[in-house]
Amino acid sequence: MPRSTFVRIFAVLLVVSIFVASITAAMTVNALSSNLQNLRNLENRRVATLTKSTSTAFFTANGLVVADYASPDEMFKAFEPGVADAVVFDRPILAYD
Repeated sequence: MPRSTFVRIFAVLLVVSIFVASITAAMTVNALSSNLQNLRNLENRRVATLTKSTSTAFFTANGLVVADYASPDEMFKAFEPGVADAVVFDRPILAYD
């Protein structure tokens, strides 16, 4: 057990900080992952994807409307201010950009 008051206060603050960070991380992951569970969750949303991509063909074949963009940068520019509700495309390409 630490003997000095400063070390005890520091230890308590460290434990509280780790606890708060853990709770915040769990809440963030839950909020991000619980939004879309299946394809039907996208029915009334504005979905951005790349023009002439397999994503566009897939959504069209399933009766969903998508907004086509020429590049991933354009998709993200539409998503950030809320013009698009979701961005759907190949994960490796989105991770690269």
